Amino acid sequence: MMAIRHLKWSLCAAALLILSGCGSEFKRPDTSGHEVELEVKPFYKDLMESGETDMRRLSDSLEAKYGDFYDGFCLYELRLGQPGTLLCDSMLSLFLGQPENVEVMALCDSVFADIDINREVSDAFSCFGALFPEKPVPQSLLCHFSFFNSRILVDSVYVSFGIENYLGSDCRFYDWLAVPRYARQTRDVKWIVPDLVRAWVLATMPDESGKEDVLTALIYQAKVLYAVHSCLPDIDEATLFGFTLDQMEWCRQNEANMWARLVERKLLYSTNVLDRNKIVNDAPFTSFFGNVSPGRAALYCAYNIVRQYMKRNPDVSLPLLLSIPDAQAILHGSRYNP
Repeated sequence: MMAIRHLKWSLCAAALLILSGCGSEFKRPDTSGHEVELEVKPFYKDLMESGETDMRRLSDSLEAKYGDFYDGFCLYELRLGQPGTLLCDSMLSLFLGQPENVEVMALCDSVFADIDINREVSDAFSCFGALFPEKPVPQSLLCHFSFFNSRILVDSVYVSFGIENYLGSDCRFYDWLAVPRYARQTRDVKWIVPDLVRAWVLATMPDESGKEDVLTALIYQAKVLYAVHSCLPDIDEATLFGFTLDQMEWCRQNEANMWARLVERKLLYSTNVLDRNKIVNDAPFTSFFGNVSPGRAALYCAYNIVRQYMKRNPDVSLPLLLSIPDAQAILHGSRYNP
């Protein structure tokens, strides 16, 4: 039976954890020549608060201002049909007429008024451009509303966040929607920028290994986290992982136990979909580690494998790391032994 330590720790220790970050190897790169200037465009306001009753006129206005983003939003996010058609106009009218939207939008406006992420997100994508000079960077940053659908939308030139998904973990609307507690803890504005960067990394550098085992999935997700941390060098560990401070400390205290469990039960090379989902996907806890563990706890081990690999292989660039398809090679090169 895996030993689980129940942790009781002081506010002083918690404060030190917040200040310490994830490690000194993460430094802001020189962004000269890669500067990105992004400013949030409130698409959701133009859509939801226009006061326009003529749907064709509203659609034409949004098409002219937002172009491909508006087309994709209607077609793929809200599934309203092709903008400019009678079907889309009719469906858009129904969406905007939902009485629930009025109360939700009032809170969205209140939260949006306090959001000031332009500098942070611009700096993060400037770092991305410097670290991945061969990859594109977003040209536009938007804020959408799709009634609790996608948190982040990404295309080749834009990235957008759904404001209704960052209203605070105790938001009453999440109660109405029966959003489980574990899924709420990252529904706060401090996760907007990390989510934007992570979504961009996933979109521009997808997993091309062609493998479906647990280790490959874990190492890929860990590489993505390493890239996010490199673009946000001052981020603290709990925010990076989407954990609470207690969950983060649990992972530190139980790292060796988690790794031993994965090895002993031969889970690392399992291609069983259920095994992979239980270990890699978000959940109330990781079933293989007991119900005190956070979901995705094994990602902490994988992340430390990637960090050790990069420390032991200083000639490996970040783009090269993300392009290495062989998770076993990264594990072997890290000489990981928690």
